[in-house]
Amino acid sequence: MLTKRQVILTKIEGAYNTDPVAAAATDAVRVENLSFSLEGARMHERAPLKPSLGLTPKIYGGTLGSLSFDVYLKGSGAAGTAPEIDPLLRACGLGVTNVPVTSDSYAPVSTGIESCWIEWYEDGLKHALGGCRGSFTCTLTAGEPGKLSFSMTGHYTKPVDMALPAPTYDSSVPASLLDLTAFAVDGYAASVAALSFDMGVTLATPPDLTAADGFGEIAIAGRGVTGSIDPLASLIATYDWVTKWQTDTPVVIDTGVVGPAAGNRWRIQFPTAQYTEIGHGDRDGLITREIGFAANENNGDDEISIVFT
Repeated sequence: MLTKRQVILTKIEGAYNTDPVAAAATDAVRVENLSFSLEGARMHERAPLKPSLGLTPKIYGGTLGSLSFDVYLKGSGAAGTAPEIDPLLRACGLGVTNVPVTSDSYAPVSTGIESCWIEWYEDGLKHALGGCRGSFTCTLTAGEPGKLSFSMTGHYTKPVDMALPAPTYDSSVPASLLDLTAFAVDGYAASVAALSFDMGVTLATPPDLTAADGFGEIAIAGRGVTGSIDPLASLIATYDWVTKWQTDTPVVIDTGVVGPAAGNRWRIQFPTAQYTEIGHGDRDGLITREIGFAANENNGDDEISIVFT
């Protein structure tokens, strides 16, 4: 079987851990750097007293599965039509607000968090993960397309032989991070080479003896969004990073709109970020300030927004 011949389908579940019947024509996601692992696999060890010293067979006690992969940050090609990563964002604790023909806006939620079904096809095998929830990180680097790295955990269905489906992917091309004249940190046009953040989702995977795999519903039990930027150093008169840090001043970090065309534009904002650390760095012989930040809430569930237009 060939590594390159793999397909991922994902769809929001109507009922937890119930197959919503994903279709290759509408639910395919183009991913890179796919990795699978068993999560919380249990093999019960026995140590009976006996005359011999060898091992006694272990007893299988259930497992979950985890998939991690990268996707490019891009729209669907049509404003007001959700991007292909919509089910993944929602299963990572974001709610969506759709304005037809205009936008899809994602922001955190603390109740009613949805789950998704993921089908993973290897070259001739089909795996499934039901009741998936997870987290993601984001990396934005000058001159490159934005990238999200997902880690999703679900109830694992053992593989069956099945031919690869013929997926239909949207044809939108991710925009490189160039000419972001609206990028601003606290209203300051900082010269930043990279911005990264981590949704910091905490998953609960409670044992459950009534479940077929020995695990109950996978739940999002916490969230702590953190990130970093690397602006070039400036004079105090231009921007005082240290005072902003020491006075716990909330700041807005805003990428501005990224992308040249409607349907393939996005924007990420942290409305009440707080600097949590300040370091010293170098960029091609120029001094940088290595800034860590926490994306704090203001009125609740509003620490980050991702908008596709």
